[in-house]
Amino acid sequence: MKIYKLILGFMGFGYISYWILALLGVIPIEYSNANEFAYEWSFAVIDILIGLMNLTSLFMYLRKNLYWKIMLTITLSVSVGINFHTMIYWVILKNFSNPMWFIAMWVFSYSLIGLILISKEKINGEYSV
Repeated sequence: MKIYKLILGFMGFGYISYWILALLGVIPIEYSNANEFAYEWSFAVIDILIGLMNLTSLFMYLRKNLYWKIMLTITLSVSVGINFHTMIYWVILKNFSNPMWFIAMWVFSYSLIGLILISKEKINGEYSV
C-alpha cells in the first residue's frame, strides 16, 4: 500500500496547489457564467482543508501516531462527498467536456477505494488503531 500513500500525498499537495495556482492565474479557468464561477470557487476552502488533512494523516502515519487511520477516514469521507456532489452538478448541466468532471470522477473513485481498503484493514501498517 505504499503506492496508495504516495498518491495520497500527491493528492494532498494537488488540492492545495490547484487553488494556489488558480488564485495566481497560472491555471486558466474559464466559466460560461457567474454561477459556474461561484460554484467552482465555493470549493476552494474545503479543498484546501482536504489537502491539509491528507497531508496530516500521512504525517501522523510517519510519526507513528495511532490515530492516522481515523484522520484518513475523515479525509476520504469528505473527499467522496465533495467529489460526488461535483459529479452530480456536471451531470445535471450535461457538461461532460469540463475537465473538472474527469478530475472529480478520479478523486471520487480513489477516495472510495481508500475507504473500502481501510474498512477491510488493507491499509494497515504497524501503527494501526
